[in-house]
Amino acid sequence: GPRDVGKLDPLGPPHLQPLHAQPDGRFRSGPLRPGTYTLAGRAPGHGPGVTRGVVVRGGRDTTADVRLDGGGWVVGTVRDPLGDPLEGAQVRLLGRDWQASARSHAGGAFRVGPAPGGTYLLLARSATNLPARVADLQVPDRGELRQDLRLRAVDRAQTQVVRAVGASIRETPAGLTFVEVRAGSPAALAGVQVGDRITTVDFQRADQLGVAGTAKAFEGASVQVTAEVVGPDGHARSVYLTPAGPEPAGQP
Repeated sequence: GPRDVGKLDPLGPPHLQPLHAQPDGRFRSGPLRPGTYTLAGRAPGHGPGVTRGVVVRGGRDTTADVRLDGGGWVVGTVRDPLGDPLEGAQVRLLGRDWQASARSHAGGAFRVGPAPGGTYLLLARSATNLPARVADLQVPDRGELRQDLRLRAVDRAQTQVVRAVGASIRETPAGLTFVEVRAGSPAALAGVQVGDRITTVDFQRADQLGVAGTAKAFEGASVQVTAEVVGPDGHARSVYLTPAGPEPAGQP
């Protein structure tokens, strides 16, 4: 029967290569592995469209439509920790199947979208402040949603100890970063170094998880964790960590 490729495939969910529809709107892509897919489409002058739960079975064609809607927008103002409008901040709207980004303009104003209606994370960051996050933002199918953002001061950064991998992670303006790696720990054995910035944990984006969610993703793995990290030199690489088991009762 059909399977959820995104959950079972160790390489993560397969992605369709970008393709263009014919003048009559028809499109064809494949061959594809059996699984459950999401189709996303966009076109100039139209809002985006997403069709989820498209089940592909082996040996047969699957028919699915994508309808381009008006899309929803998020508008607001980005402010620095002192409450002053901030120009040039990066604002991202991150959803399960869709993302969009923009920059704040003079006066800190931003408008990001369009995006299919649904639940999103709204994230703003700058080079000198900690990110502002609004989780579970309900973006409408059409029109605009107002949501202001205020960045946080660096001295309010959170640090999380991840005992299962023997390391500590901390918020920085650039993202979540390893600030301690114990000698001989699973993190050290996997080649993790102090200063490595975490981009994904088991194919989940660290900026969507946040510091607590990222730590939980490391702690919750029972066999192996696949993480993508970026070193201080900007080089991205994959690391594979085998978390330690729970500490014996009575041990610190």
